[in-house]
Amino acid sequence: MLQDIEQKLAEIEKYKNTWGDNITLLHSRIREERALIEARRENAPQDAKNALDSMEKNCKDLKKHIKTLQDKIKEAEEEINKLRNLEPNECLKILGEKEIGLIGSIFKGKDK
Repeated sequence: MLQDIEQKLAEIEKYKNTWGDNITLLHSRIREERALIEARRENAPQDAKNALDSMEKNCKDLKKHIKTLQDKIKEAEEEINKLRNLEPNECLKILGEKEIGLIGSIFKGKDK
């Protein structure tokens, strides 16, 4: 009976030492994490500024792309309006000789 108690005490002592080592390791990790947090906290304003600068640049680039697309849309609308206002003969001039021959053959085929 006394031997069982001594064995249990030895096991408890072993676990106590293991737990103590684990607690020491955990405290060490906590200190490391705190150091990382502090380092990040110190760099956070610069990191945030860099992120905002990058976002601002991306916005400017997107605005340029939007402006370019708006200009192209405007040019296309102007071209469409010009073509709508043309007489049929003017349209044929734009199409060129090759297309005129093709259109002429289509119309000749309809007459027959």
